[in-house]
Amino acid sequence: MNLPVLKGVVTLFAIPVVLYGCLEIVHALAALNMLVFGGVAPGTPIFMDELAPTIAESSIELSIGFALVAIPLFLRWLIHRKMVRAK
Repeated sequence: MNLPVLKGVVTLFAIPVVLYGCLEIVHALAALNMLVFGGVAPGTPIFMDELAPTIAESSIELSIGFALVAIPLFLRWLIHRKMVRAK
């Protein structure tokens, strides 16, 4: 198994996934902020064609976003660690 090539492939696929995860986090934090501080109630329009989620739904979206950021970075860390140990 060629670890530098594997690290490059994982990096290539990780960049868009991490960027999407960051967008998901920002979107969920915005909705959660409006819900928690009383800006909107669940079910009222907040963005163009989107209704405000419940606090539970927004928290789930937030955790999905964090997972989309953490998993690719963890995979890159594991591959890098195996490359260092292989030397």
